[in-house]
Amino acid sequence: MSTRISQDDKIVIVMGLTGVGKSQFIERATCSKGAVGHTWRSETSSIQIVRAVHPANGSSVVFVDTPGFDCISKSDEEILGIIADWLVKAKKEKVIVATILYLHRISDIRMSRSAMKNLQLFRSICGSQAMLNVAIVTTMWSKVGRKDGIDREEELKKEVWHNMLDDGCGIERFEDTRESAWRIVLNLMKNPGVSLLIQDEPTGDTTADRYLAGTKEPVLKGLLKKIRKCFQWLL
Repeated sequence: MSTRISQDDKIVIVMGLTGVGKSQFIERATCSKGAVGHTWRSETSSIQIVRAVHPANGSSVVFVDTPGFDCISKSDEEILGIIADWLVKAKKEKVIVATILYLHRISDIRMSRSAMKNLQLFRSICGSQAMLNVAIVTTMWSKVGRKDGIDREEELKKEVWHNMLDDGCGIERFEDTRESAWRIVLNLMKNPGVSLLIQDEPTGDTTADRYLAGTKEPVLKGLLKKIRKCFQWLL
């Protein structure tokens, strides 16, 4: 299996928190469990790719599995750097991203803080101009009752995903089958390829970088406040 990406490949970026089913989605679509490779390899890279054949026209489709921002072994800044580096190199190679999928567990009762942060970073990476090529893909439908899942999906559309939907983002359900995975991908491949916002911004000063910096400020302020109180008590 070739791990070299070319301009003729259709690129499918798969993102989301750790454990939402990114690898499972790719394995179902490609029928190649564990068959992953690295492109633009580096010691810190966690980007993995799997090549597959388009079921309709036989063209090459490359699925790109990205690390989640909740990774315990790397900081958010390191993860962002890994993803940004891969995407910028892809653009330099004139490789066009066809589809971007953001996976979310429908079995999660509520959106955690890390899930909200991850979603915001995802939006910062893509930009509103890419949303026609983006789909939020809900997973783990077998772990919830159908009605509960549909009710939860509607609530997320109204309260969490509405801005992305307004920009043209789609909503899809992954039903843990090859057919379901390809239906989702092919629906988005009807649109032309797209350049993501982070690919067009200065390295190290992207919208995503600024968002991460902003999330740390309240934490640092709170820590400084506690330190001041401690010193006041000692004095």
